[in-house]
Amino acid sequence: MGHFIILLESQLDTSTLFSQEFSLLLPNTGVNGTMVRYCVEHFEPHMLEECPYVEPHLVFNSVKQRQIEHLAGRYCSNRALQTLFNTERSFLIGKGRHGQPLWPSSVVGSIAHSQDWAVAIVSQHAKWLGIDCEDIMTMETAQQISTMIAQPNELSLLSKCDLPFNYLLSLLFSAKESIYKAIYPQIEKILDFNVVSINKFDLENNFMKFKFSVELQKILNGVEEITVSYFFVEDSICTYVHELN
Repeated sequence: MGHFIILLESQLDTSTLFSQEFSLLLPNTGVNGTMVRYCVEHFEPHMLEECPYVEPHLVFNSVKQRQIEHLAGRYCSNRALQTLFNTERSFLIGKGRHGQPLWPSSVVGSIAHSQDWAVAIVSQHAKWLGIDCEDIMTMETAQQISTMIAQPNELSLLSKCDLPFNYLLSLLFSAKESIYKAIYPQIEKILDFNVVSINKFDLENNFMKFKFSVELQKILNGVEEITVSYFFVEDSICTYVHELN
């Protein structure tokens, strides 16, 4: 288990598409990434055509928010891959049948975004790699959807944690998304929220442990649990999974 450090932070021109950019590094793992804050109001559709790392047809008919999410996510992916391979060439990341990114053959990676942030992480040595970025939901939303995301035993565990419930449920939701992204290449199917269950929440060290369902353990060759780490970035949270070969 490890935590990302900011290798380089850039404050960019606020009149441009990206106002902040972080280079991320997970020490001693070979995992690196890029995170940007994007400005929806500065996006124009023609930008998709001008980016060598974007396939515009993938989001041609999408709403503006989805288009910029796609562009920002691919930008982060491209930057992370350039760092990984120490090159300035551009990388096109395709899209699979369930919307999952299609990475170069030697790479494991993951992309995520919230309302204002996009992030991508990559590695050549990871067994599982997944990241998710979410805006912290309101207390009203958390109370309305809690039973859709959390099982009774999970809600009981959350009730003992010293953070507002909407923060905790946002973390739980994001963590499960990170897990699903990480294991998708091995299972290749959409999962319900109840196939993993949180059994430890360490607020001091910013990680959670989850237990796989018996059915999922069989698919994953007997693996019983997985660790998810997290960090906060302004009004959003990022959770991530990294399991090395």
